[in-house]
Amino acid sequence: MLGKEWRALLDVFVLLEVRGNFSVASGSVETKKRPQLLSDWQKRGRHSKKDEVLELPLTGIASFVKTYTAWWDGMQPKWRTKGETGWNRGEYGQDWGLLTARGVLGWLSIVACLFWW
Repeated sequence: MLGKEWRALLDVFVLLEVRGNFSVASGSVETKKRPQLLSDWQKRGRHSKKDEVLELPLTGIASFVKTYTAWWDGMQPKWRTKGETGWNRGEYGQDWGLLTARGVLGWLSIVACLFWW
């Protein structure tokens, strides 16, 4: 069970997609530094057969977290600052850049990675 934080994330994700009228795509998040597991999943058309579920191997967790974190950090707007414990909250600017991407190439990619994590 993924917990109430996961459920809260999904609720916000759905609200974001509702605001975008569930558009097929509106931009794309950064693709160059994304985790390989995400690239593999997208190449398969974001689905798999029952016996082909893409899972993060336990031996690859540290590498995945490092890659995901660098990918996430690279998508942050220039005006956003990072403190000792992570990205500062409560800072809002006009341009969220890549983080405004919705649809299958947008926030779905970020949420999928958090699911594997």
